[in-house]
Amino acid sequence: MRIVRRAIPDFTAWPASTPHVLQRIFAARGVLRPEDAELKLARLLPPESMGHLDAAV
Repeated sequence: MRIVRRAIPDFTAWPASTPHVLQRIFAARGVLRPEDAELKLARLLPPESMGHLDAAV
């Protein structure tokens, strides 16, 4: 098995109180700002933006 480190976008928008490892995990998944991780209904992505959703259900 070979482990390949992926390129991660800049994630400097996170406050210093957020552990560095969580900042890297979030950034690797496209969550680049704390606002992107808000758990509010208004912040959810529209279902149409999710690729291959029809194959998942």
